[in-house]
Amino acid sequence: MHYSIFILTFVLILKLTRCKELLSWNEFQDTLRLNQYPIPTKEKFETVLRLAKDFEINTRQELAMFLAQVYWESVGLQHTKEIACVKTQCPNNYRTGKEEKGKYYYGRGYIQLTWLENYANCSLDLYGDLRLVENPDLVSDTEEGAWASAFWYWDKYVHGRPEIQDGHFGHTTMAINGPLECKGPYKIKAFKRYVIYSKIYDILKLSKSSAPKPKQDGCYPMVGEGAPGFVLCKPIKFYTNQAGMYHWCNDNCNAEDPNCPEEMCECEERTVHSESSTSKKMTTITTSPTIEYEDDDYRI
Repeated sequence: MHYSIFILTFVLILKLTRCKELLSWNEFQDTLRLNQYPIPTKEKFETVLRLAKDFEINTRQELAMFLAQVYWESVGLQHTKEIACVKTQCPNNYRTGKEEKGKYYYGRGYIQLTWLENYANCSLDLYGDLRLVENPDLVSDTEEGAWASAFWYWDKYVHGRPEIQDGHFGHTTMAINGPLECKGPYKIKAFKRYVIYSKIYDILKLSKSSAPKPKQDGCYPMVGEGAPGFVLCKPIKFYTNQAGMYHWCNDNCNAEDPNCPEEMCECEERTVHSESSTSKKMTTITTSPTIEYEDDDYRI
């Protein structure tokens, strides 16, 4: 009997030690504070540790990647609903024709869960029923729902990618919002996600461990070592279309967008690189810009 109690106690100590090593409360606070976000609650921290264990995130590097994506998606854990949809519910977005009347599957949770199919699959995997389809606000209105859906998405679409364990952060962005940010016009947002990860990497002192250095590749094109192959600009104005939906200016100042003339964009300091076989110039940024969190800084 005493031997069994000893074994059980030893196992519990090992589990608690593992959680402590994965992330401390002070580190969790710093990952938000030093990225210009508000200090989180202890409940958020405890939920992260518990679900990280449940979803088998076993390294500080992968947890750092996960937190970077969550912070960007939720504006530092401040929002669990897609901001552009809070008032209108975006009734014309994310529609497949299979939705019940009055049900809208816009982004919810700490990683924006969208589309009916994702709500259904997440619900079945987490609960064995369709409660999230019947009541999608369960994803956004509780800490458990917001975190569990985020960890589910990560486990389903990100965790198993071999590039992740090698430090290729761009692959995580490709899995979460690739069509818009990696292949589409919002590459600056993908870069900002990477900047957040780089800061968390430093906060957790991952360079002193066996974790690979942060790598941007896997999302947008690269030119040279550490230089994104696009102009890093940020939109400084937006307009509202007839449907009442916000539209942000293209992040590339040189892109042709009739709604976003060049004067509506603002570029960071940049360096010109010559392409090898032509006289054409390509402008890329070679240093990490300071992130300024404005109205455009959330997922579209």
